Amino acid sequence: MKVSNEIEKALDKAKFRLITRHQSAFVCTLLFSLKQTWSEDIEKIHTDGINLTINPEYFMGLEEPVRVSQLAKEAWHVAFNHMGRRGNRDEVRWDKAASHVVNLELAKAGFMIPADWLQDADYKGMSTDEVYNLIEEEEGDENNNPQAGNFGDLTGTPEEKAEKQQQVENTIIKAATQAEMKGEAGNMPGDIKRMMDELLNPILPWTTILANYLVAFDKTDYSYKRPNRRYIEEAYLPSLFDEACGKVCVFPDTSGSVSPDDFTAFLTEIQSIKDMMNPSEMHIGCFDHQLHEIQVLMPGEQLDTIEMLGGGGTNFDAPLQYVKDHAPELAIIFTDGYAPMPNIDITTPVLWIVYNYPQFESDIGTVIHFGSGN
Repeated sequence: MKVSNEIEKALDKAKFRLITRHQSAFVCTLLFSLKQTWSEDIEKIHTDGINLTINPEYFMGLEEPVRVSQLAKEAWHVAFNHMGRRGNRDEVRWDKAASHVVNLELAKAGFMIPADWLQDADYKGMSTDEVYNLIEEEEGDENNNPQAGNFGDLTGTPEEKAEKQQQVENTIIKAATQAEMKGEAGNMPGDIKRMMDELLNPILPWTTILANYLVAFDKTDYSYKRPNRRYIEEAYLPSLFDEACGKVCVFPDTSGSVSPDDFTAFLTEIQSIKDMMNPSEMHIGCFDHQLHEIQVLMPGEQLDTIEMLGGGGTNFDAPLQYVKDHAPELAIIFTDGYAPMPNIDITTPVLWIVYNYPQFESDIGTVIHFGSGN
């Protein structure tokens, strides 16, 4: 459906206000991942996690700050994967529970929340599942929820639903990782952090899990360097364009507990990472109790044979200090994890690829486990 320039400009203006809010990387990555269309066939606004459909009359009837809130609300429904998690639960009760959770999150972030949007303060800090269980069945009247229908279940054949669900999950992973890159990960609700852990550590081949994570560091990103031609109040909306990833550091563990076969698998994945991310520089350094010689690869250069230097104990201090000193865009550490975590302040996102040690945890970065069936 084609709409007037006034309506398109109003949507762009709302998006711009959302982009320029403090700590907006997570929500904006989600929102801009949705394919947006206008339609009078829906009453208000609706997302299935892949598409965003907006009724133009409804949107223009909102106050300008509420338009921003409404867009953020749709993004948060995707963040919580509300469209993929309902299962056999009552649709109306689930819709209400989701509205409470999202609206409370928006209110906490300082968005304008209309008086008729559900936001019971008693549900603060609760997951959608917890709120659902507390809502009485007799309260499940759709007329009591003015925001009913903001999101919908995934549709299609079982195969199509599974494909759509994977697409939504990849979008969530990308958004969460973008937030981590911007130093905003601490602001994500615990419910989403738990879901992220489940998404990053399912029973899948670990190479698939790694590839899903690296989607977030794809060279396609939103940037102000090449502005959108639609001009809004002396500012531009960002455009999508290809931009090579920055510096990436990779550290394969070569301590005595890592076998030659494990090390070969590490090198294979390092080459895959280079091919996928196309970093401006890739710094590769083996480590055990110390960091050995660093090999720097530039775009177009292939990974040469790296000698498995080491064989001693494991110590994370040296690779993490290298990360702190060189400030790459991403650091990836392949390890068996058998070493204490140093007390070091790191702002760079760190991805731990941990072999056969499911108990390994780290306050620094994100952990992906493999081995023992993965």
